[in-house]
Amino acid sequence: MKTLPIFLFSSIFSLSPYIMAEDQHDHDHASSTMVEHAKQHGHQHETTETHDADEHKDHHQENQENENSEAHEHRKPHHGGIVSESHPIHHELAHKEGMLFLYAEGLPEDSDKVSVRLTILSGQDKQNLDMRTSEDNHHRFDIEGELQAGDKVVALIKIEDEKPRLVKFEVPTSQ
Repeated sequence: MKTLPIFLFSSIFSLSPYIMAEDQHDHDHASSTMVEHAKQHGHQHETTETHDADEHKDHHQENQENENSEAHEHRKPHHGGIVSESHPIHHELAHKEGMLFLYAEGLPEDSDKVSVRLTILSGQDKQNLDMRTSEDNHHRFDIEGELQAGDKVVALIKIEDEKPRLVKFEVPTSQ
């Protein structure tokens, strides 16, 4: 007598996947039959799955367009220099009147937490320069130096308690 409830419970529990699979098959069959019927009679039938997929596609396309427009803004030089993107962050290297300037976004305002080292590769020559934070702009670093057409420049930006950024620039040969 005591085993009867246990037997009934275990029987129902073990059969439930088969019952649920049969219900799902009936639902899928009915859904596909309605879609076929609508197509045969020239009706447009949109299931919730296709509606959600279309809505997601439109949303994804809008996001892609927004990202592309933002990316174009990041690629434009804001300070007349050479733009490079590391991570999704705008970095710009400019040179004017014997000075090199590196502009970098997303830096802490406390300049003691940031250090920048420029490595300039000019043919066979290699030059390392430790830049200092500008007094009037914590996103700009300055140092005396010159760039030649075709130079390759690597900026190592170290921020306290963060992974260092490595940003590469190449001076166009037409400059």
